[in-house]
This record gives sequence, C-alpha cells and structure tokens, in this order.
Amino acid sequence: MGLEVNYDEVADQAAVWRDDPDRPGTRVASPVATVVAVETLVVGLSRLTTINADTFYRRSVLAALARGKGPWVQKPNRPIQSTWVTRRQVLSMVGLQTNAPDLAEADFQARVVKDLHETADRVVRLAQAPDSYQVTVTVSRKDKLAGLCAADRQLWAGYRGRSRAFHFDVVTHLTGVQEVGDLGLARFRASHKFTRLDDFLVQVTAVDRLPREYE
Repeated sequence: MGLEVNYDEVADQAAVWRDDPDRPGTRVASPVATVVAVETLVVGLSRLTTINADTFYRRSVLAALARGKGPWVQKPNRPIQSTWVTRRQVLSMVGLQTNAPDLAEADFQARVVKDLHETADRVVRLAQAPDSYQVTVTVSRKDKLAGLCAADRQLWAGYRGRSRAFHFDVVTHLTGVQEVGDLGLARFRASHKFTRLDDFLVQVTAVDRLPREYE
C-alpha cells in the first residue's frame, strides 16, 4: 500500500502547495511537504502535532545520523541535494497526517541501531576497498600529420593539435603515483588502435585519485 498523505490540517497551506511548472493550473505538494510526509515513515509517527514535533525532529536527526545521509530536500535557488530535515521545516508541516505505521520508542531505537550498524559496515567496506584513480595518457605526434600512415591519420581526424589525451579508470591497492601511472599506461597500450605507435610520444601526464564517499 502506498503512502497516503493528508495536508488539510497544516496551517500554512502556502508552504504545502506550489504551481506545477510542467502543468499550468495544477498544484502539487512542495518539496518540503513531500519530504516531511515521507519522513513520517522514517520516524514512525503518522501524525505531526505541536506536542510531538520535537520528538519527530529528534527521531529524524537520529535516523539521518544512523543512515549516514539525510533525505532529499530542495533548498531555494539550489539543486536538490541530500541534507537533513530542519526543525523549521518540521514545524511548518504541523497538522500533517499519513498512514505510516506508528513506532513505539523502543522499536524506533532498535531500527536506529540496525541502521547504524549497516552504515558502519558500509564505511568499513569502503575503507578496505582499493582506491580508484583516473590516469591521463597523452599521445603527441612526433611528426607532421602528413608523416603518419593513412590508418593513423584517420585516427587523428578531427584533432588539430599535436596531442590527444586518453583517460583510464584504474582500481588498485597501489598508492604510488608511478605505479598507478604504469597501470594506466598499460591500459592504453592494450587498447590503442594506432598502427605505428613509434610515431608518437606516449606519456602519463596526470594521476588523479577519485574521492571516496567516506575518507
């Protein structure tokens, strides 16, 4: 059964609804109204009131910390991004009702502990995983374009400069720049289609470590 939402008792109806830019004349729930409604499933409270608003917010923070990320929220003039529901957003939706199952405090705490362990396991797995790099291999012509064989001139078609850059993703436990660069260079040599590679200068010009979700 899907989530059923009732905003009728929310005092600030202007905060609940907005015009749908894709369907003129149609009103849809605002991003904040939608996120707080979905959050009722996360916190285990089907009705948001002035009495339980602080509990709702506290549970939301606990759940976000345990999951390692907050829910999706759209801030003014910014793209949708992952963040926490704010207390002001919670208070703006007092009166909201859904059909989310209500959780006793003990049951909610058990869910938080479970989520916390899953987040910790994910962090540990990432820490143990090999690093990811992007290796840039630059190929430069030693001679004029006319000096290349017909097949290599065809490969160079559309490139006016004397150099071309090729990027390779490398996943490895190695950490030395030279070692990682050599892996990228090997990837290039195994995949290149040049007929006479001796007509070119081939060198690694960049080794960039890609960021992890958790450092």
